[in-house]
Amino acid sequence: MARPGLFFSDGVAIDGEQFFFGAGMHEHRDADSSVIGCLLDGEWGYHSVEEDFITSITYVRERAEVVALGKNGLVKHATPRKAQLAVDNMAGRFQVKQLQGAEEAGPMERIRAIGSAVFACGWAGQIYRRSRGVWEQFDLGKNLNFLAIDGFSDHDVYAVGLKGIIWHFDGRTWRAIASPTHQNLYDVRCFASGDLVACGAEGSVFRGSGPHLQSIGDSSFKGNCWAVEQFKDKLYLTLSDNRLAVLRQGSLRDVKIHSKEPRTTYRLSATQDVLYSFGPSDIAMFDGRKWHDVICPENT
Repeated sequence: MARPGLFFSDGVAIDGEQFFFGAGMHEHRDADSSVIGCLLDGEWGYHSVEEDFITSITYVRERAEVVALGKNGLVKHATPRKAQLAVDNMAGRFQVKQLQGAEEAGPMERIRAIGSAVFACGWAGQIYRRSRGVWEQFDLGKNLNFLAIDGFSDHDVYAVGLKGIIWHFDGRTWRAIASPTHQNLYDVRCFASGDLVACGAEGSVFRGSGPHLQSIGDSSFKGNCWAVEQFKDKLYLTLSDNRLAVLRQGSLRDVKIHSKEPRTTYRLSATQDVLYSFGPSDIAMFDGRKWHDVICPENT
């Protein structure tokens, strides 16, 4: 059996048939090179990134813009011709920005479209905001390592990271807020319902309104919770050992993407109608009734 050509690092859903993703290449696994890929209008497309490894990717819906972040602070972004999503309309459209000081400071982890702005976070206190096309850096201290970021609006943003740190941005100032844990927090999501949910090491899952978070995790699970997403009023989490689960009333219930064969999981992305799972070796889509494998041609 041929070894898959790509391993996926992140993905962002557009709708039930379209998405963007970041990926590395097995033949260059240890190199600072990667791919920004997409499935648009039934066609797969790929853009080579030779200067950095894409760790995170986001989509600015109001501009039909994809924005990808490399671990060394490279940002690549593109809008399709005539704002119409198609592989041909994305060709030659990618622009490059290097976040100042990121490569020297440490790895960048996540990028997220929040309102009309784009935020990126990483190690050594790195947080960046792009607003009206201009990137601004917030230096919050070298001893802070941020792993994820999200917000209810561009003036109500939360960043989480190692040792349970949680910081809040009110549009002007970043401030540390009390955290319910000292465990690493690997993801944070701010949902339209008004709930903030953060998850991390030792099975930690917290939910609340803004800074007031309460534990809602499964006390019997001691592994890592890598990512959290809300779909059809249910909380889905990716867990250690490539598990995908729904959290209901403090209990994690495993979800099988395929009835017979295991699938890898890592990052999640949802729209109103679909939920995507992006694992190192697999992409899968859930339409609310059934899971469907999405097979990348590079991995066949």
